[in-house]
Amino acid sequence: TSTCASEQFKRREYMQRHRSLLIRWRRRLLTSEDDMVRLFENTATAGNTATTNEEDLHTFTVPAGRLVATGDAIFIRSWVFNAANANSKRTRVYFGSTLIGDSTALGSNNNWWAFEALIFRTGAATQKSVLTAHNIGNGSAWTTAAGGALNGTSPTETLSGTVAIRITGTSPISGAANDVQVYATTIDYLPAA
Repeated sequence: TSTCASEQFKRREYMQRHRSLLIRWRRRLLTSEDDMVRLFENTATAGNTATTNEEDLHTFTVPAGRLVATGDAIFIRSWVFNAANANSKRTRVYFGSTLIGDSTALGSNNNWWAFEALIFRTGAATQKSVLTAHNIGNGSAWTTAAGGALNGTSPTETLSGTVAIRITGTSPISGAANDVQVYATTIDYLPAA
């Protein structure tokens, strides 16, 4: 029992640390909108095709050298709709080769997911990422297996080169088309303070 309690304490401490980081950056985003530069905006709905394979729905390539100074950040927002059926659906978010958010395969039925991700430079080939996601329809978060409502990762992309940001969708069991649809995505750059 003490091992279980210790693991729960560690998990809670980890989540609080990342939540605090996201709150600080979100405040900075709200007070620094003049400094933000829109890099990408896509309002064209893109849905998965009739396959069980993971597919890119919205993508953007961060130009080489965009994140030059430690503290430079990329802010991603996206809105995803799950079709009105009981099929299993999955949404994932990548920064380069690093998976920074994963809904896991869920039976979401006729509802919306919204997520925000913040990736900031900590070195020439190191970053920190925090992603929050929630279900707009029923107020739930991405599953515990996927990091819960808050998921922190540490990508190691070489920032002197380009870095792809990908939002993917799949209908992993039934392979039904348009089970996952990305309605809109924005990506902004925020220079270090």
